[in-house]
Amino acid sequence: MSSNKTLSSFIDKKLYSKKEWLLPNNILFFISFITPIIILFLFFDLYKNTLLIKYNKLILITILLITSIYIADFISAYAHCYYIDNSYRYKKFDIKDNYMIINTNYGYASCHHIFPSNWKDIKDSTIINTTIFLLIVPFLIVYFFINNPIIKILCYFIFLFLIVTPISHKYSHEKLHHRYSPFIVDFLIKYGIFLYPKKHENHHIENNYNWGLLNGISDLLFNFIINNMCYYNKQCPTEEMIYNGKLLNTDIINIRFVGDIEGTLQCKLVDNLYVDV
Repeated sequence: MSSNKTLSSFIDKKLYSKKEWLLPNNILFFISFITPIIILFLFFDLYKNTLLIKYNKLILITILLITSIYIADFISAYAHCYYIDNSYRYKKFDIKDNYMIINTNYGYASCHHIFPSNWKDIKDSTIINTTIFLLIVPFLIVYFFINNPIIKILCYFIFLFLIVTPISHKYSHEKLHHRYSPFIVDFLIKYGIFLYPKKHENHHIENNYNWGLLNGISDLLFNFIINNMCYYNKQCPTEEMIYNGKLLNTDIINIRFVGDIEGTLQCKLVDNLYVDV
């Protein structure tokens, strides 16, 4: 890793967002009253469907748990590669008055490869409530239209692991920088349910691959798929912040943030890491 000091978060640079993450703060407040009800319904229906399994219940539940962990991590890898890192977007940012213009539409979670520790400025409650909100429609579809108890249990397990996936990602960075993490997070990291900090650090250093955000268990398969796309289709991934920074081919990079966060930043791109000037 470069000896330069990497950038940490927007707030550390005195850049402040109009909202924490995806939803406006006032909407998030009302959603916080709805999400516990959703979770109660999910656990109640999960329990009810486990009662319908008559044979080899423990073995089947274990298989479904392991399968759901893998699927949730694979979903996170896909979303991370295609929609968070925008690894296949190849969109050139506008340049105005010698500033690279970057839209910040995701609150403090914006520009993660510029500010790797930006998730520390998003409360755990915001992460959980927002993720549950995003899963309401899939939950309702499963709740009302899926009758097979095994498929239903699998879907519910996937939902639960997807809800905590951003928490896993957040604390992989917190642990890497020796900041506080709850005991339960330490426990889940220790036993491989949550993402190992050093494993995720490599994703930032190398600028691609290893996109899994729950624990990286699906990285071997997902990396294999992406590697083959790169080899056979000549479509290779590159995170959009790094892609645009390298296009400038200049030592000092001036950035103007617009959208949720407004302000300017001067930095350098060393290998695949944005660092202080």
